[in-house]
Amino acid sequence: FGPAQFGMPALFIDAGCDRASLGLFDALGNQVLRMTEGMLAQGKHAFQFDAQDLRPGAYVARLHCDGVVSTLPLVRVP
Repeated sequence: FGPAQFGMPALFIDAGCDRASLGLFDALGNQVLRMTEGMLAQGKHAFQFDAQDLRPGAYVARLHCDGVVSTLPLVRVP
């Protein structure tokens, strides 16, 4: 997660795509949070979310951007 303050970490993306989907998935592959879906204008984007409701464990942030998939492993600690 990005810098966490009050349980609100942020993911930063520098991209632009016509069809984007950004989600957070648990270790079993279940989507636990959908952060955005649709068009992303070219440029830098920040997505904040409340991590307090997430159980401790391993997660993966997955960005689909015009058919290209990027992932970022994340860990939620107690």
